[in-house]
Amino acid sequence: MEHKYNKGSEWRKWDLHIHTPYSIYQNYGGTGSFDKFIDALERLPKDVKVIGITDYYFIDGYEKVMEYRQKGRLSNIDKIFPILEFRIDTFGSGNENKLQKINLHILFDIDEDNLKEEIKTIREEFISQIPISSIDKHKTKMLSIDNFTTEGGNDLQKGFSDLVPPTAKVFELLNCETWKNKTFTFLGYKEWSNLEKNNQLKPLKEDLYNRVNAFLSATQRETFLNCQKWLNEYGNKKFLHSGDIHDFSFLDTANTNENGDIVQSTNYYCDTWIKADTTFDGLKQIICEPEDRVKIQIDHPDDKKGYNIIEKIKFVDTSGQDKFPCEEIGLSSGLNAIIGGKSSGKSLLLHLIASEMGNKTDIKNYEQVIKNTSIEIYYKDDPTRKRTKDDARIIEFLPQLHIENLVRNQEYKNTTYRSLNEFIENLIKQDERIKAIFEESNNIITEAISNIESAITEWGKLDTQLNTAKEERTKLGDKKAIENEIDRIIGKINELTKNAGWTPEEKTLYDKLIADNQTQEVKKKILEQTNEEYSRLENYIINQINNDICSAIRFTSENEAVNGVFTGFKDLLNKSLTEIITSSSAQIKEKIQKNIELIDAITANITANTDALKPLMEKNAIQTEVVKLEQLKKEEEKRLTTIAEKDQQIKQLRESIANLNFVTNSKAIENSYYNLSDLLNAAIADKWSIETTKLDIRAKTVFNNTVFVNSISDIINMKSYLSNQFGADIFNTNEYEYRKENHCKKIAKLVQFAIKEDERFLNFKQGKTTKEFLLAILKNCFAIEYDIKKGSDSIHTMSEGKKGIVILQLYLSLSQADCPILIDQPEDNLDNRTVYQDLNDYIKQCKRKRQIIMVSHNANLVVNTDAENIIVANQTGENGSENRKYRFEYVNGSLENTYTNSKETAILYKQGIREHVCEILEGGVDAFKKREDKYHIKN
Repeated sequence: MEHKYNKGSEWRKWDLHIHTPYSIYQNYGGTGSFDKFIDALERLPKDVKVIGITDYYFIDGYEKVMEYRQKGRLSNIDKIFPILEFRIDTFGSGNENKLQKINLHILFDIDEDNLKEEIKTIREEFISQIPISSIDKHKTKMLSIDNFTTEGGNDLQKGFSDLVPPTAKVFELLNCETWKNKTFTFLGYKEWSNLEKNNQLKPLKEDLYNRVNAFLSATQRETFLNCQKWLNEYGNKKFLHSGDIHDFSFLDTANTNENGDIVQSTNYYCDTWIKADTTFDGLKQIICEPEDRVKIQIDHPDDKKGYNIIEKIKFVDTSGQDKFPCEEIGLSSGLNAIIGGKSSGKSLLLHLIASEMGNKTDIKNYEQVIKNTSIEIYYKDDPTRKRTKDDARIIEFLPQLHIENLVRNQEYKNTTYRSLNEFIENLIKQDERIKAIFEESNNIITEAISNIESAITEWGKLDTQLNTAKEERTKLGDKKAIENEIDRIIGKINELTKNAGWTPEEKTLYDKLIADNQTQEVKKKILEQTNEEYSRLENYIINQINNDICSAIRFTSENEAVNGVFTGFKDLLNKSLTEIITSSSAQIKEKIQKNIELIDAITANITANTDALKPLMEKNAIQTEVVKLEQLKKEEEKRLTTIAEKDQQIKQLRESIANLNFVTNSKAIENSYYNLSDLLNAAIADKWSIETTKLDIRAKTVFNNTVFVNSISDIINMKSYLSNQFGADIFNTNEYEYRKENHCKKIAKLVQFAIKEDERFLNFKQGKTTKEFLLAILKNCFAIEYDIKKGSDSIHTMSEGKKGIVILQLYLSLSQADCPILIDQPEDNLDNRTVYQDLNDYIKQCKRKRQIIMVSHNANLVVNTDAENIIVANQTGENGSENRKYRFEYVNGSLENTYTNSKETAILYKQGIREHVCEILEGGVDAFKKREDKYHIKN
C-alpha cells in the first residue's frame, strides 16, 4: 500500500540490470524504441521501486531515461541508478569451446539535483580515464563509441566483442578518492562461478570476490538457493537476481496485440527484495547486514500479520498550546527505536502508545504534559481506521526498570524466585504443547487436592459418627460382665429346675387344671352376668312396661259414648297385659334358676380343681421363678447382640477412616509435580534448544518448607518446638526438611497425630480445629522452580546486571506472542559489551517475528540491531535545542537516512537520522572519531 509517511527501511524490489535501447548490445529495435522502453518501465510490477539502468561502458542510456523522468515520467519508480557494465580481462570457462567474459557492474551514486554535472563527472573522470584495452597501442585510446567502432574495422559490435578494458585501471579508479565512496560493484555470478575448474583459478576467483560488493545473476528461480550457498563458501556477500534485460521479449510489460492493447506480461520477473531506503546509502546496508537486508524470493518477505502491526500513530492535540504536531508517524513492522536526549519525550511517546492500548503505565508522571492530548493508533490491516476502545488487540509492554524490578524483587525468605518463576512460566505456557502439559498436570493435582478436601470432610463425618457410636456403646455396658450375668442366670435356671422335681406328667396336669379353672371361671362369670340381665328385664316388665303402655294410650272425645268405648278398650288392654307380664315373669325366673344351678356346678368343679392343684402349687412357684429368669436371660442376650452390632459399627467406622486416601493423594500430588518437571524439560529442549537460545532452561520440582511450617504454625500453639510436639524424626526444632524418599511417611505420621482416637493432638490455637490442622498438614506446598544457565552460570548466582540481560534474552527468545512489544530502555544497568554480545542477536531474532517499539540510549541496540525505523524525539528548550513549532516534535526514518542542512534552525531537521544517531548515541562524529583514534582500530 502506498503511503506518504516515513516508515524507515522497507522491503521493495530492486531490479538492477536493465539495458536500454542505447546499450551496445540490445535487441529493442534501436534508439527509436525508447518511448516504448519508458512505457514498459512505467508498467513494471508495483513492488519494483528501484531500477538500475545498465549499459556497457557508457551512461548515455541512463541520461536519456532521466530526461524522461525530468519531464514527469517514471513516477512509479522511487530511484533510478546508473550502472556501467564492464567486461574485464579475466575469462570464465563457460564451455570447452568458448570462454565467457566476466562482467563487472558499477553502480554510481548520483545527486539528481545536480544531474548534468554528475553525469559529466562520470564521463570525464571515470569512463574517459579507461583505455579500450590493455595493449600498448591502446594506451591513449580511451573508452568511446568511436574508438570501439574504429578498432573494430568500422564495426562497433566487433570492437566491443574483441576489446576488453584493463581491469587494473578500472579498480584503480574505483579505489581513488573520487569514486571509492560513490560506487557499488557487482560481479556477474554465472561467469565468476565458472572460473573455477579443478581449482586452477581459485586464487583469481577469491581475489575478484574480495574486490566487489555483491553478485548479480539472471539465473532461474529454482537455482537461487544453491547460488547463495556456493557464494557463502567465500564469505557473506549477497546474490541479487535480475533478468539482464536486453529486449522487449523479457521486458514485456508494454507489449501490445494486433489491436494495439497492452497484453499481460508473462516473462518479466525480478525476485530481489532489499529492505532499505531507495538510496545509495540504503543499498550499502546490504554490505553490513547481508542476511537481514536482502531476500531473493517471489513473495513479500514481511509475512507478519497485518492485524498485529501498528502501521502509524498520530497525536491529537486539543490543548491549544502546541504541545504535539498532529502529524502521522509511520512505524516499521520490524524494530522501531525511539532515541533522543534527556526529557526529550522518548518514553512519553512509548507510554502514550501503551496507555492507549489499555496497558498500565506510569502515564501519571506526564499528566500535565498530556492534558487535552491523545494519540491515535492505526493498524496495517486497515490503516485508514483508528483503533477504538472496543478493539480487542493487545500489545506487550516492558516499562523502564521492569526487568530490574523483577530481578530485585524476586527473592523471598526460604523460597526461590517466585516472581521470576511466574515470569518464565507465563512465557513457556505460550507454547501449546507446554500449555497442554500444564493443563493435564493441573487437572491431576486439582483432583488430588479435591480428593484430600473430600477425605477431610468425610473424616469429620466419620469421626462424629464414631464418637457417637462409642458413647452409645459405653452406655450398653461391659460385654464380659453381661456374658457373666447370662451364665449366672442359666446356672440359676438349671438349679431351680433340678430342685423342683417337676415331672412332665405333673406339669401337664398342672397346666390342664389351671387351664380348666380359667375356662370355668369365664363360664361362671358369663352365667352370673346373664342372670343379672334377666333380673333387670324382669323388673322392667313388671314395674315399668305396663305403666309405659297405659300412659302412651290416650284418647279424649266430647262424646261420652265414644269415651265409654275407649274406656272399655283400655280396661280390656290392662287385663291382657297383666296376664302376659305374669307369664313372662315366670319364664324369666325359670331361666335364672337354671343358671344358678349351672353356676353351682361350675363352682363345685373349680373347688375340685383347686383341691387337686394344692399339692402342685409349691412346685409351680419355683417354675414361675424360672420363667422370670428366662425373660431376664433374653433381655441380657438382646443387650449382648446390640453390643456386637455397635462394636461392628465402630469397627467399620474405624476401617473407613483408615481407608481415607490422605497420604495417597498427597503422594499423587508429589508424583505429578516430578512428572511435570520431566515433561517440561523434554518439551523445552525440543522447542528452545541451547544452540538456538544460548540459554539452558531447566524446570525442577521444589517443596516450600517455610510455607509448610507456617501453615502448621498458624493452627497450633507454638509454646514448644514442633520437634517436641511431633517428634525429631519429622521436624528439626521448628524447621522442616523436605526429602522425596521420606516426605510421605512424615505426612502419614502427622495425619495420625491429627486423627488417632487416643491421645489425639489438640494443642490448637483458640478457634482452630483438627480439620484445619489436617488441611495444613496436607497443603500443596510443591511448585515448579526454573533455573536458567548461561554457560556455566546459574541465574540464581548471577549478578543483578547479568540476571537482567538473561531475563530479557529469555523473554525475547521464548515469547510466542506475535503482537507488538514495547520496551523502554532495556539496556539500563548493562555495559556496552554485554549489550552487544548478549542482547543484540535476541533483539534481531525477535524483530523477525514481531513488531518492536523500543526506547534506547545505546548505540548497539539501535545500530547493531539494524533498526528499521528510528524515531528521534526532542522537547524544545532542552539543552538549547529548538523545535519548529511544537513543544515535542519527532522525526523518523531509516539509519541510512543521511544529510545535513545548515540553513535549518530546528534541531530535528538540521540533519538526517544517521547524524542524529551518531550525535545522540555516540556523542557526535568528532567524539566517535576521537574514540576510534584512541582505540587504534584498524580495518
